[in-house]
Amino acid sequence: MAVIEAEAPKEIAFTAPISRPPPPPPPPPKLLPPPPLPPTKRLVTFTAPPAPPLRPVPPAPALPPPPPEVPVPPPLAPPPANPFDPPALPPTPPNPPVAEAPGLPLMLIGSAVMF
Repeated sequence: MAVIEAEAPKEIAFTAPISRPPPPPPPPPKLLPPPPLPPTKRLVTFTAPPAPPLRPVPPAPALPPPPPEVPVPPPLAPPPANPFDPPALPPTPPNPPVAEAPGLPLMLIGSAVMF
């Protein structure tokens, strides 16, 4: 049986990439001249013929005299009492005066006490 001699593996050397300057920026695009404007139309104005003279307006007729004043009737008598109305309530007596607590003014608003 024959012995085959193998070559020793070669080491692969990794090198840093070659640094190159960046390429110059592309030149700016050339601006084209603006397209020609379309031909403008001439503005034609028309003047109206002079208006005919106005005819005179006759004066307004005089106003008729105002009508005579109508007398105001006297106020009507109050209507008769309705038998189905409930009887009138007696007048409410006034509330009795409230005595203040000794040493405190009586100014209670809601739940806040004001001194």
